[in-house]
Amino acid sequence: MNSLSNLILIYRDKIGYITHVTDVHYHYLIQSTFFIIFLVSSTSFPERSPVPPFRIKRFALSLVLALFFPFLAACAGQRQAELSMLPSDRLPTQLQSAPTSVREAYRFAAANPDLMKQIPCYCGCGAVGHTSNYACYVSGQGAQGQLAFEFHALGCSICVDITQDVMRLTRQGKSPAEIKAYVDANYSHYGASNMP
Repeated sequence: MNSLSNLILIYRDKIGYITHVTDVHYHYLIQSTFFIIFLVSSTSFPERSPVPPFRIKRFALSLVLALFFPFLAACAGQRQAELSMLPSDRLPTQLQSAPTSVREAYRFAAANPDLMKQIPCYCGCGAVGHTSNYACYVSGQGAQGQLAFEFHALGCSICVDITQDVMRLTRQGKSPAEIKAYVDANYSHYGASNMP
């Protein structure tokens, strides 16, 4: 493996970490950039080219990196907020084999009651007495703090989608009022809010 390939792998590893904490769109841009670098580095040139091939490759790599690093620096400053999550081992057995998005939603809802009680649900669960998105996950709390889980959201994609959006917006630093406004605007077409 040549030095250019090693350099690409090093940058890919470093940038992959940064994009993991930012946004999917940045990830596609980064992948496209490395695809261009790969094409340039694997192109063969005629033996009697007026400019040596290693200089063309070095110039192309320098150009891509010069254009890319200001963007990378901007991405690095966009670290997202950490989410408070209930430990996985505190989920009941019925949820242990649920899809990852469902388990994450339960863990987030259980750990963030103050926020989730401000967020409505639009799946129609008001008919069964739910008064917030939180009620789709937790039905109560025992005297010693143990949670009584509600299994409604286990089979309801609207509940889980709302919670996933709340998680995403919380990472972005949005306020509860902004999050509620987003949920109202994007889910009200499913039906009436379950909030009184």
